[in-house]
Amino acid sequence: MPYFDFNLKQKFDLYDTDNSGSISKEEVVHMLNDTLADCMSDLSEVMKVVCKNLLEDAAIGIIKELDADGSEVLEWNEFKQSMRAFAQQTGSLMQIIRKAKAASGG
Repeated sequence: MPYFDFNLKQKFDLYDTDNSGSISKEEVVHMLNDTLADCMSDLSEVMKVVCKNLLEDAAIGIIKELDADGSEVLEWNEFKQSMRAFAQQTGSLMQIIRKAKAASGG
């Protein structure tokens, strides 16, 4: 398994908290909560509820966007393909930025 895939698999397994072999909406919400925990810690209780609802909506959107087979969960191959595409897009963007900086003398 290539190094990139190995690291992705470790992340996938970390997010797949119930070891079902897929990442559910609830697990995506948990992942987003963990990612944003520091930002949300100072919010009022009302704002935390609002954020929770927004994160649930975001999780549904993420799964709809990446779930190729319509199972309403992310399997390993769907996760891997989406992360590879993201890495390629990010890499392309970084190349554009580097070229722009070089062209401007920066």
